[in-house]
Amino acid sequence: MSHPDAVASPGPSVAHEVHHEALGFWRRYVFSTDHKVIGIQYAITGLLFLLFGFSLMMLMRWQLAYPGSPLPLLGKLLGDSRMPGGTMLPEFYNELGAMHGTIMVFLGVVPLAVGGFGNFVVPLQIGAQDMAFPRLNMASYWFFFLGGVTMLASFLVPGGAAQSGWTSYAPLSVIAGTGQTMWQIVSELAASGVTVFLTTQYLEEADQLADRVAILDGGRLVADGTPGELKQQIAGQRLDIELADAASYADVITYLGERATHTDVERLTAGIAITGDALEVRSLLDELDPHRQRISRFALHAASLDDVFLSLTGHRAPERETADV
Repeated sequence: MSHPDAVASPGPSVAHEVHHEALGFWRRYVFSTDHKVIGIQYAITGLLFLLFGFSLMMLMRWQLAYPGSPLPLLGKLLGDSRMPGGTMLPEFYNELGAMHGTIMVFLGVVPLAVGGFGNFVVPLQIGAQDMAFPRLNMASYWFFFLGGVTMLASFLVPGGAAQSGWTSYAPLSVIAGTGQTMWQIVSELAASGVTVFLTTQYLEEADQLADRVAILDGGRLVADGTPGELKQQIAGQRLDIELADAASYADVITYLGERATHTDVERLTAGIAITGDALEVRSLLDELDPHRQRISRFALHAASLDDVFLSLTGHRAPERETADV
């Protein structure tokens, strides 16, 4: 039976769309915070840089194939300061070698793989809506783009571009023109002047890669420091105990409460952060198993950043329903 007076309410998705104004061209495609758009921007820009770097390599190949011979058409366009009469000068050949290597690696391959595929694919693989810091992610692309343009602009300054190779090693590193200075500025930004934010759900990777680690819990900064400094906060050791049966496991887990940072119901094991002192280990074992019947074995391990996170935030690692594969 139909009700002509009834008014259909919009579904959740329709109601959600009403409250969001449509983004204009610049916000949607240029200064976008969408990880897919940023990934495409990285990919297209990286491919253009690769094409430019490839063209520099082709000029070098011409010189190797026909040394001292004038380059048709393009030789005259490059000017007498680089190719007088269309013949390549040694200084220009060094510029091509330095800029080709730099562009292909730092402006092409790495941004294409990490910035392009990483931005586009990784959030989709892990089921995330976007990157952790969308505006920072957008800024990273534009810093990359401006850095690349700055490096290419060194071809236009007096003295030409960098001539010391893409690694700036001796003896070519003594050639320090204006172009080399611009190359050095961009390179040192990546080496020491720019902070790289690494967001990862695997703290084992952060332990190996990060100089400093910030631990967030619900958007609140809990602690930050080097991996070693953070481990010092929980004394740096973890005691893993294996219980004899399921009943003993349940009793010990209930007794430990939040002190149990790691639990595994399948293996009947629990982990507790400790200092590693022998008296502390003995006291804890006596506390948990005074009659020497519950604990079948124990092991002492160096604490990981997972232990640090679980101890400082008060969370407990989720119990595993099945054994690790």
